[in-house]
Amino acid sequence: MRQNIAFPFITIPDELVNRSPWYRADSSVEPPEPLEAVEGWDYDMVLKVTRILGLDMKKCLSATGLIKGEAKLSVIVTLQTGPGGYRWVGFREEIDTTGEWSSEISIDVPSEKLAHKLRLMTDIVLSCPGGGVGQMAATRTGSRLWGDVQDIELEGKKA
Repeated sequence: MRQNIAFPFITIPDELVNRSPWYRADSSVEPPEPLEAVEGWDYDMVLKVTRILGLDMKKCLSATGLIKGEAKLSVIVTLQTGPGGYRWVGFREEIDTTGEWSSEISIDVPSEKLAHKLRLMTDIVLSCPGGGVGQMAATRTGSRLWGDVQDIELEGKKA
């Protein structure tokens, strides 16, 4: 069932975020295929995932009512696994809001912590209060301005 969420502030539109799918960084397949499942996964394997994320900050700040040079943003990737939903932060980086911004996000995922599936949640958040103009601009630290989620199967699919 689809749910619409009404944020109390303006968020970054999807079309302003340049993003690749998640890939296995240690894959020998060229070009790399988007990561949907890990074949032959076990607790001893090394799993390194990567993606590229980019923003045109001028357009993003304009769309959200945030002020260039005053607004502080961060990208955070949270990993979640198992039936209990064990979570941890795998990546965090401050975003330079003065121009074009791009980053290759790479995470070494400890396989011994994983079970069932891996969920990768990428969020762009306001990392300090203020930095906005207008009533609809985000002002609180941690305000989620954009996000996406990708699930990766580890232990095969249900029949």
